[in-house]
Amino acid sequence: MKKFFSLIFTALIFTLNAEPVPNDWYGAQLEAQNDIAKRVLNGEITYLKYRLDYLSLAVLSKNQLQLLKRFIPAKYGFIFSEKKYYNYFRKFSWYIPDSCYSESKLTETDRLNLATIDKFINMSWSSENGLAPASLSGVWMRTPPGVAPTGYDRRFYFFQDGRFVFKYSQGRWFDAIDSFKGTFEIKGTCLKLLLKEKKINIIPEQDVSYEYEKGIRIISSSEKMNLPLFFLDVCRYTNGGETELECPCIEIGGETFYKWSSDAVLADDD
Repeated sequence: MKKFFSLIFTALIFTLNAEPVPNDWYGAQLEAQNDIAKRVLNGEITYLKYRLDYLSLAVLSKNQLQLLKRFIPAKYGFIFSEKKYYNYFRKFSWYIPDSCYSESKLTETDRLNLATIDKFINMSWSSENGLAPASLSGVWMRTPPGVAPTGYDRRFYFFQDGRFVFKYSQGRWFDAIDSFKGTFEIKGTCLKLLLKEKKINIIPEQDVSYEYEKGIRIISSSEKMNLPLFFLDVCRYTNGGETELECPCIEIGGETFYKWSSDAVLADDD
């Protein structure tokens, strides 16, 4: 039996109301560097006020994910019964053990981040999810058809020969990164991406630390990403009117992506 998800327009654009990375030059840099989760692991807990980007989670090991998950209660003073974690967090000046800790202190963003991290931790390379690489062929975008223009939001282009292209949202104020590409394979509930190159937009007047000339720069990459992948079958939604629409959808890294096209040729020249 098909699994249906009823969504409204506002819920699609402002998912769960959790605070996103700022839509400014600073936020664009964070996206381009793809290291928000690693910054948290270094003790920079200010980044936990944002949604943890699934791409920054995709480069972490399971041990790193387990540790990252514990940073969220730790910032409120949770006292760990496991000595290794208690001693680990004591080295940070912001960690103040609180015997009155309560989960009620967790924000909506905290709860969303915990749920997303759990999906990465529970990702299995052996269990079946009913997806063959050919079934991913096409264009998948984070916003469903009829709600926003093509290219507005983040999207994947999957090709039958095992190549992929990921394009960042054109709706950002500053596009510090345009896209990345490489090859993919499916192992159980894990989408494994092997990056070959990144396309960066250089805007030096926004950041004097850039050493390159303004414009597009192609950077070689051998980065590997592992993301949880689930087939949601068909999603139902509305575009703000009374008409109910539906299309195939999948979940990648805890985010829902909607199928815009079965033909990924649109990205073939990227």
